[in-house]
Amino acid sequence: MAPGLLLTVPSWGHWLRRPLLHVEATRPYPLRVMLGGPIEGTGELPVPPCAPDGILRFPFFRSEEWSWAGPGTPEERSGGVIPLRAPFPESGGRLKAWRKHARDGTLPPVLLPYLTRVRKWLVVDGHDRLHAALLEGRVQPLLGLWSIFEELVPEDERARLRREGSRIAAEVRLRARPGEVDAVNRSLLREHEPVHRLAVTRAFPLRGGAAAWKAQVTAWRKGSGATVPSDDWAAFVSEPG
Repeated sequence: MAPGLLLTVPSWGHWLRRPLLHVEATRPYPLRVMLGGPIEGTGELPVPPCAPDGILRFPFFRSEEWSWAGPGTPEERSGGVIPLRAPFPESGGRLKAWRKHARDGTLPPVLLPYLTRVRKWLVVDGHDRLHAALLEGRVQPLLGLWSIFEELVPEDERARLRREGSRIAAEVRLRARPGEVDAVNRSLLREHEPVHRLAVTRAFPLRGGAAAWKAQVTAWRKGSGATVPSDDWAAFVSEPG
C-alpha cells in the first residue's frame, strides 16, 4: 500500500487519504463483526476493497446476515464496495467517454471512504469511472479516505517480542522470496511505528434525534417505492435497546 496523506480538518479530526489496490473477495465477515453485528471499538486497520463490480448492483434497501459461513455475494463480505446510486446505461455518452479514458489509461481515481462499522467502502465519487473500467477490463485507480484514531504503541515486553517475531519472519520470507525486499521493509517499518493510525467511523448528532431520523427514512421509503420486507424494516427503524 502506497504512503498516505494525513489531513487535519477543524472539528472533523484527522483523516488519512491513501491509494488502494482491490483484492479478490475471499474473506467473510471477521469474528468481531459476526457476533450479533458490528461492535464498538477504538479503531482498526482498513481491509482492502474487493468486488468493485458491486457498483452494478444497487438495491434501494438491503439486509445482510452477519454470518461467518453463510451465503452472500462478494460485495456483502468484508471489504465490499457499495454504490450510492444505480449505474447509468452502458449506451450513455458519459460512460462511453470514460471508457475511452479507461482504454487510454487516463482515468482519475475513484474516491472510497471506509465505514469501519461494517468494513465496507462507499463510492462517493467515480461511479461512472469505475463502471467504465469494469467494462473495459481495466484496473481502476482507487483512493481511500478514512477518519483515524491515533493510538500510542506501548514500549513494553510484548511489543519487543512482537518486533523480534516480525524480524525473524522477515528473514524467513526473504530467504524464500528475495525479490520481496520492499514489501518486507514496509512490514518492518509498520512494526516499529510509535503510533498506530486506526480507522474509525465518525457520527454527528442529527437535529431532532432519532425521531427526526425515523421520519426522514419513512418519508424516503414512501417516495422511493422501494419494496422492503416488513421484518427487516421494523428492525431497521427500531431504537437500540
